[in-house]
Amino acid sequence: MPVVATMIGWVILIRRTILLFLSRDATARLVDWFHFEEFFYLYLGFAAVLGLYLTVHGFSAAAQRRALQRNRPG
Repeated sequence: MPVVATMIGWVILIRRTILLFLSRDATARLVDWFHFEEFFYLYLGFAAVLGLYLTVHGFSAAAQRRALQRNRPG
């Protein structure tokens, strides 16, 4: 699963970089094209589920790593 989190991070970075260099008109056309006003709750729900998944996965991976370090003979 770390590959999924890494890929999501790269996609977000590339998307934000593209938005940084777009003009205001191009950004407005992009927002209109995605129908953000119409599908606001869908986009919000997707972002919330993705954020929750990444948070839970991150904390569980850290907990597993700590458990392995505690059980290591030494």
